[in-house]
Amino acid sequence: MLKKFEQYILQLEKLIVYIFIIFIISSMTYKMIARNFLSSENAIYFSDKISTLIPHFVLLLGFLGASIGISRNEVISIDLFTRSINEQKRKIITVIVYVFTGILIFLFLFFALQSVEFGDKYWIWLGYIPALLLIFIKSFIKVFS
Repeated sequence: MLKKFEQYILQLEKLIVYIFIIFIISSMTYKMIARNFLSSENAIYFSDKISTLIPHFVLLLGFLGASIGISRNEVISIDLFTRSINEQKRKIITVIVYVFTGILIFLFLFFALQSVEFGDKYWIWLGYIPALLLIFIKSFIKVFS
């Protein structure tokens, strides 16, 4: 049941990654066209507003990439340290890594939620919270599967 749920989430993540990449490429293309060919101040203003979102989308792509790496068991710490040890120790290290990842993500979520309470760019943090929660859920699934 958990594996099927994780596969569904993985497909959804891939779709979101494609959408983010298309958004980033198209907004950068629009910004280039607006700066060089459109003389309207509104077009330039709009392109500047869009460009302030791009670093956040790149960061979210990183979080989604980490989540996809968790699904594929391609987290660097797992791959690097577990090649030369036996199966029992490998499972223990894997559980420790996912528990540690879950704790870190929980702390990120905690601080993100505190930031939302204080109204500091809440719309940006509301984008980060689902991505972080997704990584936390996947770490939970990996520990108990």
